[in-house]
Amino acid sequence: MRERKYFFCFLVLMMIMFCTHGARAAHFRFPFGFTNRSGYEKIVNTYKENLRAEGLSPVSEDSFPLGLSFSPYIQFDNGCGIGSGFGPFMIILGDADFIDIPARLELRYTFVPQGNVSSYIRTGVSYHITSGDYVKRSNMGFFGAFGVELLRKKKMGFGLEISYDGAEVEIEKRSFSEYGSVEKIGPSKYMMTVYWVFLGFQS
Repeated sequence: MRERKYFFCFLVLMMIMFCTHGARAAHFRFPFGFTNRSGYEKIVNTYKENLRAEGLSPVSEDSFPLGLSFSPYIQFDNGCGIGSGFGPFMIILGDADFIDIPARLELRYTFVPQGNVSSYIRTGVSYHITSGDYVKRSNMGFFGAFGVELLRKKKMGFGLEISYDGAEVEIEKRSFSEYGSVEKIGPSKYMMTVYWVFLGFQS
């Protein structure tokens, strides 16, 4: 645990040094949108199987893999940036509960930082803060994304992004043939996000 804290501190320091090198100004930007993700259905199905194995009947057979995401960041005039990310959030409530709050620390690069339209890449580490009846633990993973922002010079623009999240959650299986085993699931392995981005202050 101590080694993980040291790693995070080192990573944050390296990110700041890398992004601020040669930079003269910084823009604060606040993307907020909706994310469709793979992995959601697998979590839901595993929970349903566990409930049936315990003699309970899931209330609904429906699921909806769309969640809210928030990814604030600071962009420097050299195109580099540093940011964080939260979401898409996932909540299952009922006979068995599951709560998933993905959190990320990221480096990013905007290819045309002064342009009204620009593509970008971002990469970093992801960790899912989870709790629930069958949750054993969460494992950190790699995060990477590619996207395009439009109307970047306006107070409110918008964008489209595809991303990969390698973080996993370990879920205990309760079915008779697999009782006590653990399944590793990536709740947000592949994602597509449509979002608005709000322009903050400039330093």
